[in-house]
Amino acid sequence: MRSENRKFIRFQVKGRVYAALGSHFRRVGRIIDISIGGLAFEFIENAEGCCQDLSKITIFHSEDGFYLPNLNCLSIYDHPICVMDTKLTINPIHRTKRCGVQFTATTVKQERELEFLLNNFTCGLVPSSQELIISP
Repeated sequence: MRSENRKFIRFQVKGRVYAALGSHFRRVGRIIDISIGGLAFEFIENAEGCCQDLSKITIFHSEDGFYLPNLNCLSIYDHPICVMDTKLTINPIHRTKRCGVQFTATTVKQERELEFLLNNFTCGLVPSSQELIISP
């Protein structure tokens, strides 16, 4: 079992909160969990791939107009995930991926906006990897 390396507590996101990674928003998807230090989101990758600068991420809420653009970030992981009961797994052109990013060099204003998001658009803690039960 691997140890939890995160500095900040992660929260589950409620509602339609999205992340757009990169300068041309080629990776856009729903945020799964978030902390003051980073987030994880899922997106559908197209066959074109995307070789671009992924050092900025924008966060937005589709229903109330929350918009936090151009957070500096570092991509920590980007890997395919298993999607059950959907035609997406059959289609070789698209696949669902999960991406985790760490925020870097945030301004005081961006930190306040992230705190607002954490206070208003989250619904509970994400269990640490040590608390997860992994069945064989």
